[in-house]
Amino acid sequence: MKKNWQLEADLGHVKIWETPNVKLEQYPTSPHVAAMLVQLASGTYGDIEGKNITDLGCGGGILGIAALLMGAEHVTFVDIDDAVLEIAKENVALFELTDQATFINQDVSELSVPETDVVIMNPPFGTKRKGIDVVFLEQACKIGPVVYSLHKMSTDEFLVRKVVSWGCKATVAAHVSFDIPAMYKFHKKGKVAVEVSLIRIERG
Repeated sequence: MKKNWQLEADLGHVKIWETPNVKLEQYPTSPHVAAMLVQLASGTYGDIEGKNITDLGCGGGILGIAALLMGAEHVTFVDIDDAVLEIAKENVALFELTDQATFINQDVSELSVPETDVVIMNPPFGTKRKGIDVVFLEQACKIGPVVYSLHKMSTDEFLVRKVVSWGCKATVAAHVSFDIPAMYKFHKKGKVAVEVSLIRIERG
């Protein structure tokens, strides 16, 4: 079992994509945030080791890779952007984990993937496409009995109510500062810190 600093150091080798798509709200999850999420899911709840996991909207695959490094049995990496999914494949190969991975190029709103033990994800916040964060959450709850998802702290109350209305239990498991680098032309600052919540959901 890797310690948090070891996992974070390993995840520092994960490559990110060079041409992000602003309409898809593509922002990379940092090694610090990815390590925090997976360590908490593993150490506090026992939701990683030996589990089949889906990394929904995987981007470069950092969350799924973190899960594999922490003992997950298999990870399914899902993303709508085939170019970004190729980056995820390269990253998984870098860690020699390809035999434990499946890659699916699909729109989350049309998702058809097998039932999984746990879903982990950093979905779009819904700033460019209103409601897409809820779409991700709803689909995640359909395919996995346990979900870990990162969202803007300001949406906590709304999203928890929404999840409860689906018959699930939602807990804000942690708060973390999510650093967003200057990636798009409209970004005026070198880096912006957004306060983010990690929401843990249990079905039923």
